[in-house]
Amino acid sequence: MIRVIRSPKPPILVSKEVQWVWDLRLASTSGEKKRALVRYRHRQVREALVRMFHGKCAYCESEIGHVSDAHIEHYRPKARFPHLTFDWDNLLLACGICNASRYKGDRFPEASEGGPLLNPCVDLPDNHFTFHYDATARR
Repeated sequence: MIRVIRSPKPPILVSKEVQWVWDLRLASTSGEKKRALVRYRHRQVREALVRMFHGKCAYCESEIGHVSDAHIEHYRPKARFPHLTFDWDNLLLACGICNASRYKGDRFPEASEGGPLLNPCVDLPDNHFTFHYDATARR
C-alpha cells in the first residue's frame, strides 16, 4: 500500500451529492433504496477513482484489470454508514478480492477489534508497514 493524494471531487458529486443523500434518506421501498444506492457507481466517479489510484487497488496495489473488475469501495461501509455513501473522501478503488466479504466487505473494525483499517488517502502506510527486498525473488 502506498500513500495516495486524493484528487478533487468529480463534477457529478459536486452537483448531485446532496440530492443523492436526500433521495437515499427518503427512499421508503427496497426498490427506491436500491436505485438511490447505485448512483455512486456513476461513470465520472469510477473514472476519477481509476485515475487517482492509477488503475490499482487501494489495498493490495494489484492492477485492477489483472485481478478483477474495479470495485468502488466504501472505506466506511455504506451498510453501516449510509450517510457516507456518496462522500468523495469515503470512496476508494479496490479489486474484487480485497473488497469481497472474505476480506473487507462490510467490515470496519473499531480500535477494540484491531482497527480501523488503513486509508491510503489519509494514513501514511510507511508508518505501519516495513518492506523488505528479497534478492532471490527480486522483489
